[in-house]
Amino acid sequence: LLGPGGEFAFIVIGLGVAEGIIGRDTGALALALTSFSMAIIPLLDYVGRRIAGQISDERAPNPALAIPPPQEQIDAIVIGGGRVGRLVSEMLSVHKIKHIIVESDPGIVTRWRGEGWPVYFGDAKNKVFLRYCGIASAKGVIVTVNRPSVADEIVESVRAVRADILVVARAGDESHARHLYKLGVTDAVPETVEASLQLSEATLIGLGVPAGPVIASIHEKRDAFREALQGAAGRPTRGLRASQTKTSS
Repeated sequence: LLGPGGEFAFIVIGLGVAEGIIGRDTGALALALTSFSMAIIPLLDYVGRRIAGQISDERAPNPALAIPPPQEQIDAIVIGGGRVGRLVSEMLSVHKIKHIIVESDPGIVTRWRGEGWPVYFGDAKNKVFLRYCGIASAKGVIVTVNRPSVADEIVESVRAVRADILVVARAGDESHARHLYKLGVTDAVPETVEASLQLSEATLIGLGVPAGPVIASIHEKRDAFREALQGAAGRPTRGLRASQTKTSS
């Protein structure tokens, strides 16, 4: 990212040509190279991040920055301390599931730990840190981050450490959900699908349809979406769940 030129180059080169310090052909070439280097900044950023992920030194986190997770057995690791991650943590607590939340923003960690949340600072893309958090003995990982590229890297790291662990990931849309299934998640939850299902449920109940049949039909529709996404990603579907839901309803 330090290599590309910037807007100031146009001023300097333009003045150099105007004052006869730089030849017109040389100035034109320099301006063309500057424009090209600026145009490929997004590509350089993407390539740089991918390369950095492959050659980074995965050492254990600095003890002065990362607060050690509790030593007792945990059942789940929630990755992401935002609104979604905190709600997942609440539900896990309601059902007495021992868990921790991992967050890479130290400000969020400081704020929510002060309110009693089990939040710990660290980079969940780092396989060493995942082991440090107890992923070897945990039963599940919930990825709640809202940046698709970051979620993808986290899922890849989790799967590299544990091929058999439950992985449930938040997806921005159906396309991202299909991609997550290809990366090996157990379940992907597209925000667009969930929003439409919740809107449908609220509308049907508001219009006087009994809650029981509405909830059953919502579950059936959710399973149909899940099977379609898994099928599109080349994963075996679990049609039995939908049939069980229909039978039980």
